[in-house]
Amino acid sequence: MIHEDIGRLLATQCQAGPGDLLMIPTAANGQAAFGVYHRDHQGTFEAVAL
Repeated sequence: MIHEDIGRLLATQCQAGPGDLLMIPTAANGQAAFGVYHRDHQGTFEAVAL
């Protein structure tokens, strides 16, 4: 269920194009989480969410 939720969130709320997002698995408060990075116009990934 969580995979579908993440996919739906990205499809409906994210304006990034293919290859513009990088998701790194991690943990936060003892639970599974992702660090989300967005590629800027120079091609550098910047952290945008956890």
